[in-house]
Amino acid sequence: GILFGDVDDDVECAIEYEPANKALTLSTGNNAEAIRIDGSGHVTKSSQTSVHVQRSGVQSNIPINTNQTVEFDQELFDVNNDFNTGTYTFTAPVTGKYLVSTNVRMESVPTDFTYYYLYLVTSNGNRWGDLMGNGSQYFNSAPLYVTMGFTCIADMDANDTAYIRIYQ
Repeated sequence: GILFGDVDDDVECAIEYEPANKALTLSTGNNAEAIRIDGSGHVTKSSQTSVHVQRSGVQSNIPINTNQTVEFDQELFDVNNDFNTGTYTFTAPVTGKYLVSTNVRMESVPTDFTYYYLYLVTSNGNRWGDLMGNGSQYFNSAPLYVTMGFTCIADMDANDTAYIRIYQ
């Protein structure tokens, strides 16, 4: 392998080839593997940001004429601890493009609403998602549930934040 150090001869990173696995790895400080390329050319980045969150229970009574943050308070996984379940907010660890996808299931939706918006709020602006307008045009009676969702790519700088909101 090739080792890179600093003036104190501390190893800062390494490039190593594993003949048995035919794998090439790049490790950063503290011998933490950053990238692995296996013998078939598959690339694995063990610290790649990936978050999957959900609600642990019901978030009731979405207020009218108010921007309501969707309270995703339970992590199924969070590779780098980039999501805060207390503030329902994702913080970008590095500058880049982030794929965001969300689905919200609403229960006991009344027929007399004017519209619902589901959208992403980021430090760089809002990304408007699903719009469901005029309940009487959608339903003859209050449905048991309705699902709203959207997917977008958000350009975020390091330490920018993002969260999902709904407006009725």
